[in-house]
Amino acid sequence: MQNDQLSGLLCIQQSVLASSGLLQQTYDIIVENHAVMPQATGAAIELIEGNMLRYAAVRDSRPEVKSMQLPLVGSLSGRAILTGATLICNDSETDDRVDLEACRRVGLRSMIVTPIPYRGANIGVLKFYSSEPGVFGDFDELVTQLLVGIIAAGLSQISETEALAMKGKLLEAVQLKQEFVSMVSHELKSPIAALLGALPLAEDALASGETATGQRLLAIAMRNTERMKRLVDDLMDVHAMDEGHLTLDLKSVELSEIVSTVLADLEPTARSKQLRFAVTQPQEPIRLNTDPNRLSQAIVNIVANAIRFSPIGGIITINMELSANQAVIRIDDQGPGIPEEFRDKLFTRFSRVAGDHAPGTPQGTGLGLFISQNILHELSGSIQLDSQYKSGARFIIRLPTEQHQAGPGSERRG
Repeated sequence: MQNDQLSGLLCIQQSVLASSGLLQQTYDIIVENHAVMPQATGAAIELIEGNMLRYAAVRDSRPEVKSMQLPLVGSLSGRAILTGATLICNDSETDDRVDLEACRRVGLRSMIVTPIPYRGANIGVLKFYSSEPGVFGDFDELVTQLLVGIIAAGLSQISETEALAMKGKLLEAVQLKQEFVSMVSHELKSPIAALLGALPLAEDALASGETATGQRLLAIAMRNTERMKRLVDDLMDVHAMDEGHLTLDLKSVELSEIVSTVLADLEPTARSKQLRFAVTQPQEPIRLNTDPNRLSQAIVNIVANAIRFSPIGGIITINMELSANQAVIRIDDQGPGIPEEFRDKLFTRFSRVAGDHAPGTPQGTGLGLFISQNILHELSGSIQLDSQYKSGARFIIRLPTEQHQAGPGSERRG
């Protein structure tokens, strides 16, 4: 087999030299070559994007694999990047560095991951994986390191077009952060101004016996205090996610109870736009082993967005069902939908869609979907936009049911 692998390496080198030099072609050539690692059932190149790892290239036709994203902190790939070492998982059933539930979901039993260096830092990994345990060894480690050398050479010779594209993305990120700082300043300035205006007036009103006026002004102050607290909580959650310190308190709960509480909390906001919630669920209770507060937080962000972009008098549909040992929640609105050009960055931090949200309603911080996605990943679940839904926006949340939940430690991912 080793001779076949060396032949595969030579074939890859020749194909890369004969290609047009585009980095993506190098990625695709490496993962699509079966001979270089014949015992592998799949291969992928994962690159850092924020605090997550995304697939830059993958040899696996299954949609659930192609759409996967892994956390940088808490995955074997992330560990390889942080340590700079090639890591081998011989059996996901016994290796506590990986998320057993995630590995079972995609049928992964063993893998080998090698970090990809670029300009003094590791920017991703080359990963081979198999549905069988214990198929990778020392020679495979050498092969992956030689392959990473080819990738590193490609990185050092990025074409001018790609370099300009990368520069454009960097400038876009800088602009996005500048807009975020401006947005946070505005989001804090408005409630602070309301507090400074309402509290002295409330004090005067209560002192002069105008109880009703004082209570109304105190209610305004309370709403704006809550608004500032939500913003600060979001920023602290993002920091915790970046550090890998998001806390979970798992317990057995019934899904419809969580959804009912979320909708009750958001009902006054929905009523202000004459919106109606339409909820469907199976007769059989859907039980989850999850963190009810964190799951509620994730669902609130999605439903709040649906309210923001729904037309006056519209309907927001929440459908709960069981499918293949998973709880599936579909949240539909009748708004303008998500522009196609925006969908790639929908779940990135600070991203906001311009749209017909309610007059006087803040556009949002651009953190809600980012936070929801990270929470659901930590709960061994997922969220996606249904690109086929054309009557507004539809978000689909999937979570393992109680008997199929990995339990504590689910922050580790394969």
